Amino acid sequence: VPYGLGVHLEFALLARAGIANDQILRMATAEGALALGLEQQIGTLEEGKLADFVVLDGDPLARIADTLRIVAVAKGGIWYDRAALLSAP
Repeated sequence: VPYGLGVHLEFALLARAGIANDQILRMATAEGALALGLEQQIGTLEEGKLADFVVLDGDPLARIADTLRIVAVAKGGIWYDRAALLSAP
């Protein structure tokens, strides 16, 4: 399973197991950073932290599958829209 898709499949399995969507998203972000010992640098959107993030067309708090509705990604201060993400390198 490709890495990116694997994350979304894991989200679906966690939701099916009864874990609330907000907790799934927290595990993937803030708790992941904590597990890596990087909670001071990443994991939440706060002043002074690195801010790579995904822009979605949907509400993953209401429907976890909306995490697949990616519009753009901001990584390392560079904005990548959906077309750029899907284009061949």
